[in-house]
Amino acid sequence: MNNLLAETFATVSQLPEAEQNAIASLILDKISAPRVAPFLISQSDIETLEKSYIFRDKTEVIEFIKKYPFLLPVVLEAPVQIGNYFSKQKLLLQVINDPEIPNYVHLVLSIILTDLAPDEAMDREDELRKNWSRGLSHEIREHFYTILEYTDEF
Repeated sequence: MNNLLAETFATVSQLPEAEQNAIASLILDKISAPRVAPFLISQSDIETLEKSYIFRDKTEVIEFIKKYPFLLPVVLEAPVQIGNYFSKQKLLLQVINDPEIPNYVHLVLSIILTDLAPDEAMDREDELRKNWSRGLSHEIREHFYTILEYTDEF
């Protein structure tokens, strides 16, 4: 290995400085890139999510959480937090991708409202945000938010 490394450095040293810098940059990027093991969601966590949520596309939601594993504790905790303000409402998880805004992909938790007046629902949502959502980290809020949704679809 040392011989191969020495030969490589000797070859690179013969290149123009701009190419040497480009190669050095590539090497630094490669060796300094974080090595993160794939995140696996346990079957128990999936079952907990299935008991708590309706999914628009369960596979897409699970894949999104695998990509952003720091969201898992939040979506596991959310039903308890939301239940303090919206005890009888169903919860829907979905991944939203806005094609008009590059890289705008979020995990959205919809609180499905069926029996609350809009003013009452908004007051409760304000309290939920004040007491829970605003306390979430910036990293979480970049990829996750809650909304109120009136529908009789569910």
